This record gives sequence, structure tokens and C-alpha cells, in this order.
Amino acid sequence: MIRLMLILLLVTFSTMSLAVEPRNVVFGLLLVSDNAADNKLAAKDLYHLPPESPELLDLAAWVLINSELENNGEQEDTLAWLAKALGASKQVRYRELLLELQSKTSSKKLRRYIKDALKEIGDGQGEAVDLTDFDAEQVKKELTELAANAQVSKKEFLQLSVGASLEDVLTELGQPNSVGQYVRTSFRPFLGNVRLQNLRISYLNAGSMEFSLDKNVWVLKNAYTQSEIDTTDVDPTELALVSQLLSSDYNLVRKSAREAIATKLSNTAALDQVAQRIWELKDIEDKGMGDAMAWLCKVLASSGNGRYHDVLNKIYEQAGNKKIAKYAKSSKRKLSRTEPSFQVQ
Repeated sequence: MIRLMLILLLVTFSTMSLAVEPRNVVFGLLLVSDNAADNKLAAKDLYHLPPESPELLDLAAWVLINSELENNGEQEDTLAWLAKALGASKQVRYRELLLELQSKTSSKKLRRYIKDALKEIGDGQGEAVDLTDFDAEQVKKELTELAANAQVSKKEFLQLSVGASLEDVLTELGQPNSVGQYVRTSFRPFLGNVRLQNLRISYLNAGSMEFSLDKNVWVLKNAYTQSEIDTTDVDPTELALVSQLLSSDYNLVRKSAREAIATKLSNTAALDQVAQRIWELKDIEDKGMGDAMAWLCKVLASSGNGRYHDVLNKIYEQAGNKKIAKYAKSSKRKLSRTEPSFQVQ
């Protein structure tokens, strides 16, 4: 069910208001992400499924005109998709903005897509969007707070089955604690191996879900439950990071592990989740996820907390994945055993 919190809280877009719907929170978070690939994933959704309300498109417009106009592949592709999304809306309010960007960029690719977007919009008359007072940092803060405060039980999480649409999931569970994109390689005739970027959402203490776009509908392809350990005591500012560390996307786990090491993640409730995750996947055969679990071993070591010495030693002795065992061994050597020690469930 959609939480009462969603009714009580509003996300302010300057003088505008983004209807606090779970779908808006999901794609809003992708748009305010510092990762260009997340921005692109949101832009693709807006292109294929233009929203009825303009607020998400206004956010996409702000991201487009405030991004670095660098001619590198990922950034250039992201900006092109953002331009396409505005064009697909067919809203005249974005024409002046696109014309201004077209005059500034030196990217031939971006200019080409802006030209196509302008054709989609046409020559109709209307007031241009004004983003002068748009407070993107406030938007990001409020979206992040909404996500951090979302709560879903594992029982509710397990009620959703593979094949459900994103709309069905969000109707039942509300917005997730964190969102991002996962990458999978798929073989396509005449094209060979193609990298596909799809949607991942995570519910803290419950699990994570992976969706792919099928005929303009986000369809649940995989769902992964998390351990039973409670994260009630996790600092709200660390909830998103913890959710990412427990993700089923091994690229995201590795990236988040580096962040956890750099910021010296020390919250015991969070690290307990990490230790349990490594234990559950200690025998995994997947190379990418095995490497991610090795990184999580390093997260435990960097905490300096001897509570995790014994579990790392146990993982070293019992892990079926050799790389996980190797890093569990090197990580436990950096910790001095203390009581009480962490106990796996």
C-alpha cells in the first residue's frame, strides 16, 4: 500500500509541486543522481512513457541545461536522451530551452537529436518553461528523504511475483529506499552482445528488484530478498548506501563498497547486514558477484571493528568461492577479535 507519508510530504519544485507518487520518486531520484547512466535511464523512461504531469519533464529539462556539455560517449548519449524525452512530450514550453542548448553545444550528435526533438514539438505557441529559481539541491534532498523513510516488510515484499509491472509493485509497496540501473549483456541476432541498462529498486530490510522494459512496460524480472537483520539503528543518511551495498547489481555493490571504505562506514547495524550478505553468497559461482562480495569483505576490514573477525574467519574456512575466501582471510587479519562477535543467521 502507499504510505500515509506520501500524502503528508510534498516535493517542492521551485513554485511547482511534484505529485508525491512512488513512480515520480523513482524516476526523480534517477534524474538527480550524479551518475549519467542513471540520468539516461530516467530519460529513456520519459521518452517511451511521457508523464501526464510536467514536473518530471521540468526536472529533466533542468538536468539537460545544467550538465557539462562534454563530448564523451556516456554524457553525450545521456544528453541526447534527455532532449529526446522533451521532444516526445510535444510540449511547446521546452522549445526555447532546446534552441538555446542547440546554439551552445559543439556536439554534432546532440545538435542532431535536439533538431529531431524540435520537430516533435512543432511550431505551436505557448509560454516557455522558466527554471530560473529551480532549486535542484532541495529537490534532491527531499526526494532522498522520502526514499530514506520508506518502510516495507519482507512479507509485503514477497507478495509480488516475477512478471508484475512496476506500477503494480509501486502500488503495493510504495516508493523504494534506493533506485539505480543494472547492466546485463544480451545476445541479439545481427548485433551480437548488447549491453542493456535496466531498472533496479531496493527496499531496505526486504530486498531488491530488477525490471526490464518490455513493450513500454517495466516488468519485474528478478527479486532478491535480504537477510533478517534489522536496520532500525542505521543512520538515515546511510540508508541509501546500505541498500546499495546489499544490491543484486554487482557493479553497484563494488562502487558502494569503495564509498563505504572511503567514508569509513562504522554503523554496526549496517555492517551486520554486510556480513550476513557475504555469508549468504559465500558459495556463489557468478564471477561478478563473487568479486563484489570480496569488496564487502574489505568494507568489514576497513571498519576496524573486531566484531567481524570471527565471521570473516568462518567465511574463509567455508566459502566455496575462492576469491571470497581469499579476501575474507586477508580482511580478518586486519581485525583484532572482540566480543560480542557477529553471529550469522
